[in-house]
Amino acid sequence: MLNLYRVNLNLLIALDVLLQERSVTRSAKKIFISQAAMSGNLQQLRKIFKDNLLVRQKKTMVLTQYAMELQPRLHRILEELRNVVEGGQSFNPKTHKKIFNIGMSDEWAAIVLPKLITILEAQAPYMQINIIPIGQIYTSEPFEKEIYEIGVARVLMRATTHIRQTIISGREHNGFCIVNSHHPLAKKKRITLSDYIAYPHIAWRTKNPEFQSEIDQTLQALGKPPRNTILHTPYFSTIFKVLEKSDNVIASITRSALSLLSPKHHFSIKLFPFRIPDAISCIAWHTQFDNDQAHTWLRNQIIDIARNSKEHG
Repeated sequence: MLNLYRVNLNLLIALDVLLQERSVTRSAKKIFISQAAMSGNLQQLRKIFKDNLLVRQKKTMVLTQYAMELQPRLHRILEELRNVVEGGQSFNPKTHKKIFNIGMSDEWAAIVLPKLITILEAQAPYMQINIIPIGQIYTSEPFEKEIYEIGVARVLMRATTHIRQTIISGREHNGFCIVNSHHPLAKKKRITLSDYIAYPHIAWRTKNPEFQSEIDQTLQALGKPPRNTILHTPYFSTIFKVLEKSDNVIASITRSALSLLSPKHHFSIKLFPFRIPDAISCIAWHTQFDNDQAHTWLRNQIIDIARNSKEHG
């Protein structure tokens, strides 16, 4: 058994940086030591873990299978240790420095980010936000692998003991149909269910199109055929570009996605001819961040913005 008392725990910090940067040179610069010292650290770590950890492949360094499995566990342990050390210190957003990786859907990014950045400028000028684009939250894997530490989107996964979820929106609602201003339905005050299924559709989807969407499930419950969907895309910008060029297709979007439209889009917007259940939107995070003061502060800002948003009201 390895005697932990004989291990220099600073090596674990070096390993965490090495696994993130995948470069001895960049890692050395990040923790302000020489490249030779970092190379020495890597050699010691290889002996401790009995694994190469990083191997050269052409002109880059890649993680071994063991290192890939180790990385999220190590990072989580160091974060917990940092929380213990900082536990007695008072959190001050004015001086706190950290980069937060946030998984966020297109529609929520349009709602949350403009207001959040204004808050950060005024109250937390040294915090940085890195957005990872997502459609929906299906699994805990991105949290486990530290792909992002906060997720803001529609949640389609089952509750787990180590992922917290706080609802920010969820109800039955009327969606909206948008069409090109030259579409045959553009001049109609209201569109009927027959109108809706008579034309080809563009669908905003981030999951396998073989699975029925909420809209098509609702149509089936009403005894109607599914839409003739000719394009599935996770990008609202693509939907709007296609609509600009086509006088025949219909796109269905939520109220929050309307905020992504700009005055240059010459579209006709219609209410759905039926009601659909809105998937619940949540902010989600790993339980390791429950007592992280900066994390909690940022989550609360996002929750307040989302819940008070008229776009999703």
